[in-house]
Amino acid sequence: MRKNKGFTLIEVLITVTIIGIMTSVSILSYKNYVKVSNESATKQELVQVAQAYEIGVLNEEFENSDSTITFDSLKTTYKTITGYDLPFDSGELSYNNYVLTLTKRDVTATYDFKTKALSVE
Repeated sequence: MRKNKGFTLIEVLITVTIIGIMTSVSILSYKNYVKVSNESATKQELVQVAQAYEIGVLNEEFENSDSTITFDSLKTTYKTITGYDLPFDSGELSYNNYVLTLTKRDVTATYDFKTKALSVE
């Protein structure tokens, strides 16, 4: 009598199916992790700029805090207060009517200076 060694086709298919399910779950978890970390990093950067802006307003570095602040004035104030350059360009950061908006890493974060509300889209 001869003994067969190896796996049957059914055993191999079940194993491949289990590996496929585990892979799809891990990919979805990873995508969610990346999304949450991108949102967190963008919010943190926006809060840093907002704090520099508020210090600039308190130090009267801006002519009128309710007017539209230019990117260059924000950049200069941020550099003066922190000693670092802004980690983004004028296409990513904007300020209009007390709302500071940062779009980076496929995330748009806004900070409203009137309500002190931070939101992420």
